Amino acid sequence: MKASNLVLGTLGGLSVGLLLGVLFAPDKGSETRKKIASKKNDLTDNNQSNLNKLSNSLYKKSTDLIEKTNDFTQDGIENLSELKKDILGVK
Repeated sequence: MKASNLVLGTLGGLSVGLLLGVLFAPDKGSETRKKIASKKNDLTDNNQSNLNKLSNSLYKKSTDLIEKTNDFTQDGIENLSELKKDILGVK
């Protein structure tokens, strides 16, 4: 499952839950607005946390890929150098 689908599904589910909660809430309007503001802040914090985790994961994967690419390139250079020596008869 893609991370973007997970985020969208989570946001959709939370939105529906929030809407149903507001519709069936027995509280006064001012209390309901405070609850909505609180939930919004919770969702914002949660989304920021998820984005930070995703960003860190992507950063780690990209640095690992760069490291593997550098290793692969260095191995290729060494192999070409050895091949050149073999072809030229250099020891």
